[in-house]
Amino acid sequence: MSVYEHKQGTYKSYRVARSVEGKLRQKYFPFSEDGLLEAKKLDQEWADEQAFAQTSFTGYKARWRREPAQAERSSKTQTKSTTKLKTA
Repeated sequence: MSVYEHKQGTYKSYRVARSVEGKLRQKYFPFSEDGLLEAKKLDQEWADEQAFAQTSFTGYKARWRREPAQAERSSKTQTKSTTKLKTA
C-alpha cells in the first residue's frame, strides 16, 4: 500500500504515491476517515494499473538483474590498447 501520512508543520494529510510506466503519480487527501478511504481506493486503482504496466513492459529488462553486470570494454578501446602494446 502506498498511502502515507503527510505532516508539514501543523498540516496533516494522506498522500498516495505510485510510479506507473515511469511517471510518478501523487495525490493528497484530507486527514480524516473519509480521506483515508478515498486514498486507499485510489491507491488500489493505481496498483492495478501498475501491475498491468509491469506485465506488459517490453523494454530493457536487464536492469532487474540479481547479479551485478560486468563492465565490457568496447572494441575501440581494445584496438587502441593492443596497437600501443605492439608499437611500444
